[in-house]
Amino acid sequence: MEEYNSRWEKNWKAGPDGDGLKQGQLFDATKSSAALEALIADGSFGLGNLSGKRIFVPGCGRGYDLVTFVKAGAKEVLGLELAPSAVSVANEYIQSQLASQSSQATVIQGDFFTHKDESSQGYDVGYDYTFLCALMPEMRAKWGTSWHRVLRPGGFLVTLIFPVDSEMEQKGPPWPVTPELYKGLLVGKDGLFKLKSLEKVPDEQSHPGRAGKEYMAVWERQA
Repeated sequence: MEEYNSRWEKNWKAGPDGDGLKQGQLFDATKSSAALEALIADGSFGLGNLSGKRIFVPGCGRGYDLVTFVKAGAKEVLGLELAPSAVSVANEYIQSQLASQSSQATVIQGDFFTHKDESSQGYDVGYDYTFLCALMPEMRAKWGTSWHRVLRPGGFLVTLIFPVDSEMEQKGPPWPVTPELYKGLLVGKDGLFKLKSLEKVPDEQSHPGRAGKEYMAVWERQA
Protein backbone atom coordinates (compact mmCIF):
# COMPACT_ATOMS: atom_id res chain seq x y z
CA MET A 1 0.00 0.00 0.00
CA GLU A 2 2.88 2.36 0.74
CA GLU A 3 4.19 1.86 -2.80
CA TYR A 4 0.71 2.54 -4.20
CA ASN A 5 0.40 5.79 -2.25
CA SER A 6 3.92 6.99 -3.05
CA ARG A 7 3.50 6.58 -6.81
CA TRP A 8 0.85 9.33 -6.83
CA GLU A 9 3.09 11.74 -4.95
CA LYS A 10 5.89 11.02 -7.44
CA ASN A 11 3.52 11.78 -10.33
CA TRP A 12 2.63 15.20 -8.98
CA LYS A 13 5.75 16.35 -7.16
CA ALA A 14 7.96 18.80 -9.02
CA GLY A 15 11.74 18.66 -8.80
CA PRO A 16 14.36 15.90 -8.93
CA ASP A 17 12.30 13.51 -6.79
CA GLY A 18 9.13 13.71 -8.85
CA ASP A 19 7.68 13.89 -12.33
CA GLY A 20 5.87 17.22 -11.95
CA LEU A 21 2.78 16.18 -13.92
CA LYS A 22 1.90 18.78 -16.54
CA GLN A 23 -1.47 19.49 -18.11
CA GLY A 24 -2.21 16.91 -20.79
CA GLN A 25 0.21 14.30 -19.45
CA LEU A 26 -0.82 10.78 -18.40
CA PHE A 27 -4.34 10.93 -16.92
CA ASP A 28 -4.59 14.75 -16.96
CA ALA A 29 -7.17 15.51 -19.66
CA THR A 30 -6.85 19.35 -19.38
CA LYS A 31 -10.58 19.89 -18.81
CA SER A 32 -13.82 18.31 -17.60
CA SER A 33 -15.45 15.67 -19.75
CA ALA A 34 -18.01 16.96 -22.23
CA ALA A 35 -20.22 14.11 -20.99
CA LEU A 36 -20.33 15.67 -17.51
CA GLU A 37 -21.06 19.09 -18.95
CA ALA A 38 -23.88 17.59 -21.04
CA LEU A 39 -25.37 15.87 -18.00
CA ILE A 40 -25.38 19.14 -16.06
CA ALA A 41 -26.88 20.99 -19.02
CA ASP A 42 -29.59 18.33 -19.34
CA GLY A 43 -30.73 19.13 -15.81
CA SER A 44 -31.75 15.61 -14.83
CA PHE A 45 -31.39 14.32 -11.27
CA GLY A 46 -31.25 17.84 -9.87
CA LEU A 47 -27.96 18.55 -11.61
CA GLY A 48 -29.50 21.37 -13.61
CA ASN A 49 -29.86 23.42 -10.44
CA LEU A 50 -26.79 23.00 -8.28
CA SER A 51 -27.50 26.11 -6.21
CA GLY A 52 -26.94 25.26 -2.56
CA LYS A 53 -25.59 21.80 -3.38
CA ARG A 54 -22.51 20.29 -1.77
CA ILE A 55 -20.44 18.05 -4.03
CA PHE A 56 -17.64 15.57 -3.31
CA VAL A 57 -15.02 14.52 -5.88
CA PRO A 58 -12.40 11.99 -4.70
CA GLY A 59 -9.36 11.52 -6.91
CA CYS A 60 -10.05 14.92 -8.43
CA GLY A 61 -6.61 15.47 -9.97
CA ARG A 62 -5.93 19.07 -10.98
CA GLY A 63 -9.48 20.07 -10.09
CA TYR A 64 -11.10 20.61 -13.49
CA ASP A 65 -14.39 19.12 -12.34
CA LEU A 66 -14.48 21.21 -9.17
CA VAL A 67 -14.26 24.35 -11.30
CA THR A 68 -17.01 23.03 -13.58
CA PHE A 69 -19.36 22.36 -10.66
CA VAL A 70 -18.78 25.78 -9.08
CA LYS A 71 -19.37 27.54 -12.39
CA ALA A 72 -22.60 25.52 -12.69
CA GLY A 73 -23.80 26.97 -9.39
CA ALA A 74 -22.65 24.55 -6.69
CA LYS A 75 -22.39 26.02 -3.21
CA GLU A 76 -19.40 23.95 -2.12
CA VAL A 77 -17.20 21.39 -3.86
CA LEU A 78 -14.63 19.31 -2.00
CA GLY A 79 -11.93 17.35 -3.78
CA LEU A 80 -9.82 14.63 -2.19
CA GLU A 81 -6.31 13.49 -3.13
CA LEU A 82 -3.80 11.11 -1.54
CA ALA A 83 -0.71 13.04 -2.63
CA PRO A 84 0.22 16.32 -0.88
CA SER A 85 1.70 17.66 -4.12
CA ALA A 86 -1.56 16.97 -5.97
CA VAL A 87 -3.43 18.99 -3.34
CA SER A 88 -1.12 21.96 -3.81
CA VAL A 89 -1.31 21.82 -7.61
CA ALA A 90 -5.10 21.52 -7.60
CA ASN A 91 -5.72 24.37 -5.19
CA GLU A 92 -3.39 26.61 -7.18
CA TYR A 93 -5.27 25.77 -10.38
CA ILE A 94 -8.66 26.38 -8.75
CA GLN A 95 -7.51 29.77 -7.49
CA SER A 96 -6.39 30.72 -10.99
CA GLN A 97 -9.72 29.73 -12.54
CA LEU A 98 -12.28 30.86 -9.98
CA ALA A 99 -10.71 33.95 -8.41
CA SER A 100 -13.38 35.37 -6.07
CA GLN A 101 -15.29 32.07 -6.11
CA SER A 102 -12.26 29.97 -5.22
CA SER A 103 -13.42 29.59 -1.60
CA GLN A 104 -16.28 27.43 -2.91
CA ALA A 105 -13.89 24.72 -4.09
CA THR A 106 -11.13 23.13 -2.04
CA VAL A 107 -8.94 20.06 -2.34
CA ILE A 108 -7.68 18.34 0.78
CA GLN A 109 -5.40 15.39 1.42
CA GLY A 110 -7.09 12.28 2.70
CA ASP A 111 -8.15 8.67 2.32
CA PHE A 112 -11.52 8.13 0.64
CA PHE A 113 -12.20 5.03 2.71
CA THR A 114 -11.96 6.91 6.01
CA HIS A 115 -13.14 10.36 4.91
CA LYS A 116 -16.01 11.89 6.89
CA ASP A 117 -18.17 14.85 5.98
CA GLU A 118 -17.46 17.42 8.70
CA SER A 119 -20.99 18.79 8.43
CA SER A 120 -22.37 15.29 9.18
CA GLN A 121 -25.17 16.03 6.70
CA GLY A 122 -23.74 14.06 3.80
CA TYR A 123 -22.94 15.42 0.36
CA ASP A 124 -25.73 16.06 -2.14
CA VAL A 125 -23.75 14.81 -5.14
CA GLY A 126 -20.69 12.64 -5.62
CA TYR A 127 -18.67 12.42 -8.83
CA ASP A 128 -16.37 9.53 -9.68
CA TYR A 129 -14.30 9.59 -12.87
CA THR A 130 -10.99 7.76 -13.23
CA PHE A 131 -11.13 7.06 -9.49
CA LEU A 132 -12.44 3.50 -9.16
CA CYS A 133 -10.25 2.45 -12.09
CA ALA A 134 -7.22 3.86 -10.25
CA LEU A 135 -7.84 1.70 -7.19
CA MET A 136 -6.14 -1.67 -6.98
CA PRO A 137 -8.77 -4.39 -7.49
CA GLU A 138 -8.35 -5.60 -3.92
CA MET A 139 -9.35 -2.12 -2.70
CA ARG A 140 -12.72 -2.10 -4.48
CA ALA A 141 -14.80 -3.99 -1.92
CA LYS A 142 -15.29 -0.93 0.32
CA TRP A 143 -15.76 1.57 -2.52
CA GLY A 144 -19.55 1.26 -2.66
CA THR A 145 -20.06 1.31 1.10
CA SER A 146 -17.78 4.34 1.36
CA TRP A 147 -19.87 6.24 -1.19
CA HIS A 148 -23.00 5.29 0.74
CA ARG A 149 -21.42 6.64 3.92
CA VAL A 150 -20.49 10.08 2.56
CA LEU A 151 -23.65 10.89 0.57
CA ARG A 152 -26.95 11.91 2.13
CA PRO A 153 -30.05 9.72 1.66
CA GLY A 154 -31.52 10.64 -1.72
CA GLY A 155 -28.23 12.09 -2.89
CA PHE A 156 -26.85 11.22 -6.31
CA LEU A 157 -23.61 9.55 -7.33
CA VAL A 158 -22.49 10.30 -10.88
CA THR A 159 -20.02 7.77 -12.27
CA LEU A 160 -18.27 8.20 -15.59
CA ILE A 161 -17.25 4.59 -16.08
CA PHE A 162 -13.84 4.22 -17.74
CA PRO A 163 -11.97 2.33 -19.17
CA VAL A 164 -14.46 -0.26 -20.44
CA ASP A 165 -12.09 -2.30 -22.58
CA SER A 166 -12.17 -6.11 -22.62
CA GLU A 167 -8.82 -6.25 -24.43
CA MET A 168 -6.99 -4.10 -21.90
CA GLU A 169 -4.35 -5.79 -19.76
CA GLN A 170 -4.90 -6.04 -16.01
CA LYS A 171 -1.91 -3.84 -15.32
CA GLY A 172 -3.12 -0.60 -13.81
CA PRO A 173 -3.62 2.04 -13.03
CA PRO A 174 -5.95 2.41 -14.72
CA TRP A 175 -7.49 -1.04 -14.37
CA PRO A 176 -10.29 -1.94 -16.79
CA VAL A 177 -13.82 -1.76 -15.38
CA THR A 178 -17.36 -2.58 -16.52
CA PRO A 179 -20.85 -1.25 -15.78
CA GLU A 180 -21.55 -4.65 -14.20
CA LEU A 181 -18.71 -4.09 -11.73
CA TYR A 182 -20.27 -0.79 -10.66
CA LYS A 183 -23.70 -2.41 -10.31
CA GLY A 184 -22.24 -5.12 -8.13
CA LEU A 185 -20.48 -2.65 -5.85
CA LEU A 186 -23.28 -0.08 -5.60
CA VAL A 187 -26.45 -2.17 -5.78
CA GLY A 188 -25.37 -5.72 -5.02
CA LYS A 189 -27.28 -7.65 -2.41
CA ASP A 190 -27.55 -4.71 0.00
CA GLY A 191 -29.21 -2.20 -2.33
CA LEU A 192 -27.04 0.72 -1.21
CA PHE A 193 -27.86 2.64 -4.39
CA LYS A 194 -30.55 2.54 -7.05
CA LEU A 195 -29.48 2.83 -10.67
CA LYS A 196 -31.30 5.75 -12.29
CA SER A 197 -29.54 5.99 -15.65
CA LEU A 198 -26.86 4.16 -17.63
CA GLU A 199 -25.85 5.24 -21.13
CA LYS A 200 -22.84 4.82 -23.35
CA VAL A 201 -21.02 8.11 -23.81
CA PRO A 202 -21.17 9.41 -27.40
CA ASP A 203 -17.73 9.36 -28.99
CA GLU A 204 -17.73 13.13 -29.46
CA GLN A 205 -18.16 13.64 -25.71
CA SER A 206 -15.12 11.57 -24.74
CA HIS A 207 -11.60 12.86 -24.28
CA PRO A 208 -9.14 11.86 -27.04
CA GLY A 209 -8.26 8.18 -26.79
CA ARG A 210 -11.27 7.33 -24.62
CA ALA A 211 -14.03 7.12 -27.23
CA GLY A 212 -16.04 3.90 -27.10
CA LYS A 213 -14.72 3.08 -23.64
CA GLU A 214 -17.00 5.18 -21.42
CA TYR A 215 -20.45 4.91 -19.86
CA MET A 216 -22.25 7.55 -17.81
CA ALA A 217 -24.32 6.29 -14.89
CA VAL A 218 -26.32 8.04 -12.17
CA TRP A 219 -27.19 6.32 -8.91
CA GLU A 220 -29.47 7.40 -6.06
CA ARG A 221 -28.31 6.77 -2.52
CA GLN A 222 -30.82 4.68 -0.59
CA ALA A 223 -31.57 5.12 3.11
